[in-house]
Amino acid sequence: MCINHEEINKEIFELQKEIQEKYPELMKYLTEMPDTLPVEGSVKVDSNALLKYLNSLKEMVLNYKNNHK
Repeated sequence: MCINHEEINKEIFELQKEIQEKYPELMKYLTEMPDTLPVEGSVKVDSNALLKYLNSLKEMVLNYKNNHK
């Protein structure tokens, strides 16, 4: 399955929006995540880095949902 940067970025954006709207208490952890994407303009981010970050966001939300029902 081939996923391009635009699709991954869209999914990351949608998940971050969901976190902001439904789980605002998790926002503080986004910058603390070990898989946070680089912010330097000269660093190129590949699909693997994007997928790793997306998966870490998904895991964070899932863990939160499972522990805060």
